[in-house]
Amino acid sequence: MFLRPILFRRRAPFACAVVTLFALLSSAPFVGAAERIVSTDAAATELLVAMGLGPHIVAVDVTSQPPRPGVARVGYHRNLSAEGLLSLQPDLVVGSDHMGPPVVVTALQQARIPTLQLPSPTTAAQLADNIQRLGQAVSADPAALLAKLQQQLQRLTQTPLDQERMVFLLAMDASKLRVAGQGSGGQAFIELMGAQNAASHTNYQTLSDESLLALEPTTLLIASGDQASFDALLAQHPLLAHTPAGKQQRLLRVDASALVAGLSLAAVAQAEQIHRQLLAD
Repeated sequence: MFLRPILFRRRAPFACAVVTLFALLSSAPFVGAAERIVSTDAAATELLVAMGLGPHIVAVDVTSQPPRPGVARVGYHRNLSAEGLLSLQPDLVVGSDHMGPPVVVTALQQARIPTLQLPSPTTAAQLADNIQRLGQAVSADPAALLAKLQQQLQRLTQTPLDQERMVFLLAMDASKLRVAGQGSGGQAFIELMGAQNAASHTNYQTLSDESLLALEPTTLLIASGDQASFDALLAQHPLLAHTPAGKQQRLLRVDASALVAGLSLAAVAQAEQIHRQLLAD
């Protein structure tokens, strides 16, 4: 999970994001088509597929969802092999600003392989900027994708959940309650819905059951890789059922893979789904 500072505060994240998206919808120059793309970032892979470029992806990192069977794997994005990347003969390598080690990035530059490093987005505006930059790099018009994102944000903006006190948990280890604080990926997800993060600490911290109970969350979001991890965390922490969220049956699962590389299209879609569910209650 990314741990970068959030740029928009809870009071007005949506208006800023929508204005920025309108600005990004203007035309921008494209720098050339890419036929053999290596993506070392899950969020970048998702965007490439959304732009219809899945057939041109020849390899992805271990955090990415391969666009089709048989796509090569290049390992972990922080521990890549220059030899492995160069052997794929890419005409574009896309990664995050965490792509490394630095010697690999240098090797790509020395080999004159075009390399695009995108920041892990912590706001919708940053996600939109990544869409724009990636579209330019691969000669794909990002307008349709930006327009879809804008529409999603506008739907979330229409009825913000500003009365909701949410807690975002990571279910990586069922024995621990890892709670997302300010400047975390969980915070960014909460802000998409216009809700309050009940936790005031920074980044991710492990809290006791009693400390979490004292936060009095009205909704508990639990990020897990699968349903079994979600169920295991609830089984090991029965006190969660005694929070306002537990009493209202608002213990909701979030797919952790949607936030592994920052805010993603999948994360925005999940925020919309949860937003609708909470409004319907």
